Amino acid sequence: MESNTLKDLKILHLALVLGMLVVATLIYFLSDPEMNALRINLQVDETLALLLAVANLIGVSYFHNKRLPGIQSMDSIEEKWINYRALQIMKYALVEGAGLIAIVIFFGKGNLLLLIIALVLTLTLYLMKPTRERTARDLKLTVEEEAGL
Repeated sequence: MESNTLKDLKILHLALVLGMLVVATLIYFLSDPEMNALRINLQVDETLALLLAVANLIGVSYFHNKRLPGIQSMDSIEEKWINYRALQIMKYALVEGAGLIAIVIFFGKGNLLLLIIALVLTLTLYLMKPTRERTARDLKLTVEEEAGL
């Protein structure tokens, strides 16, 4: 395994997090300030965005826990890494997608609750940051294999 594979995943992760923050900031400042308000009485599309965010977080956790044992049982470290990287990218994409949907609906409706949901999803995405320790733990790597990360 190349020495910069984890670094590449970290760069991708950082780009996704910063991208969501930039989009949320731009949409906030481009939206009509008179329309923006924190409303608890949600309309159908706002409720769907909230349910999507919650279902997404539960689904990502389930998806990760379901796929990880199969990846751990693979023989070669290269095969483990390729599949683990794909799993991580899918997790990031699912969380980012739900966050972007909340941002788009915020832009149309002006409900700050949706922007808060998007920021919570961004924080969740940030907390999924790939680290050497987490990767080694998830893949159950030996000390020698971990040194190759």
